[in-house]
Amino acid sequence: DFRLTAAANVLKWIVGSRDAENRGGPVVSSCVTRLAVRACENFILFREHNDIDRPERNSVLSDEEWNTLVQFSYQLTLEKGTLESGVSRKDAARVENILNQLKAFLPQFEMDGMRNIWIVKPGAKSRGRGILCMNKLDTILALASSPAQKDESKW
Repeated sequence: DFRLTAAANVLKWIVGSRDAENRGGPVVSSCVTRLAVRACENFILFREHNDIDRPERNSVLSDEEWNTLVQFSYQLTLEKGTLESGVSRKDAARVENILNQLKAFLPQFEMDGMRNIWIVKPGAKSRGRGILCMNKLDTILALASSPAQKDESKW
C-alpha cells in the first residue's frame, strides 16, 4: 500500500504544483511521472479485473522502479523538489483522470496526504514506551530490520 500511496502522491503533487517554480529542493527526473502513472493504471486495471488476460506483463513495475518512485516521491513532497521538465496540459488531464478513478477504489483517498506520518510502536510489553512518529518508510524498514531490534523482538 505504501508504494501505491507514493505513486498517488506524485500524481497529486503534479496536479497541485505543475506550474510551480523551483522551490529550492532537488530537481527530480520527469520519469517519475511515467512511473507513477504506470503504477496507478496497473492498480486500476487490477481492481477492475482487466489485468487478467493482458499478454504483456512488462507494465508491472519492478522493485527497482518502485524504489525509484518512492525516492522521487520523497524528494517532491518532503524535500520540496521540482520536476526537471514541466507537465503538459494533456498529461495533467490524464493525471487528473487517473486520480478520479483511484477515488472509486480507495475509500480514504482524500485523507491520504502527501506528507504522511506513520506511528511506529514496539511490540511485547512496551507499555507505551518507545513509540515513534516517522515520515519515511525506508527509515521504518531500517529500524525494523536492524539486528539489535530483531534480537529483542522489539518491532
